[in-house]
Amino acid sequence: MSQKPLKPTDSWLKAAATFRKIKSSKNGFVSADAREGFIHDRFTWLAERLAQTAGTREVYREIMRLGSVELLNISVAHHGLDSWKKEWNTVGAGAPAGAGNIALLQRLADLKFDLETSAGKILLTATRTDNVDLLDLWFTCDLGKDPSTKFSLEKVILDCGPLCAPRIHQMIEERADSSSSYALGSIFIDAIRKGKPKTAAYLRACGISFSNISNVWTDLAPDEEFLGRALEAHYRKFEGSAHAEMAFLRHEPDAVDILGRPKHARFAGLSLEDLFEQSQGSLRGSSMPSQLENPTHA
Repeated sequence: MSQKPLKPTDSWLKAAATFRKIKSSKNGFVSADAREGFIHDRFTWLAERLAQTAGTREVYREIMRLGSVELLNISVAHHGLDSWKKEWNTVGAGAPAGAGNIALLQRLADLKFDLETSAGKILLTATRTDNVDLLDLWFTCDLGKDPSTKFSLEKVILDCGPLCAPRIHQMIEERADSSSSYALGSIFIDAIRKGKPKTAAYLRACGISFSNISNVWTDLAPDEEFLGRALEAHYRKFEGSAHAEMAFLRHEPDAVDILGRPKHARFAGLSLEDLFEQSQGSLRGSSMPSQLENPTHA
């Protein structure tokens, strides 16, 4: 029995998925020119056939995955902006946000699509790749100010590179404690508990200290404490007197410089490797957690 012919929309979706796989692979072609020629021909087919497809959320999601401004423009012209916006809550900009696709994100912003639901992913991608242009788009679109927007500021701090550091630091200073995502005291506690020297040093340079917080070790299993206890002991040395405060400033006079350094570098005179060595006395035969198996990449 012969198979039933695919409907135009189903045929387009299948071709689009195949196109994405081929585009991400370099296998199966005799030369780079042959691959590029095939990709060009298949993209042209997708663009020409798009006007024959129905405006469904599956089609819109596939356009986001393909990351093409041209296909977005064709679809908006054919299917209508209202149709897109009706489905936007279930389509979203997650795919271009994760890929750091500035051109597509900018086009979506120009068309007044709401990017706030993808604000966290855009910010994390910008800092992970140290992409100042993507970060500029984040600020230009005024993202992340909605108190309901959730993302890991600790991950932003850990991943931030030197190009993004000045603007990220400015944002943190301006928005500190404006929502749960910017609760610096809680992030400092978490950094101490988990033994994260970069996060601890940066927030200490921002004025967060043990005098601002309490209950660092609440609800933490004893065998999880040894890294954090070593980091706590290190930072306790920088509190309690003007002399201690100056000792920290001699190590770390610039919060922006801290923010721009790799997470495995040295912070306030301490690296992850140093921290691991200092914590050895607390292990006393405890099993090593996975984050310690390669301490320079924790």
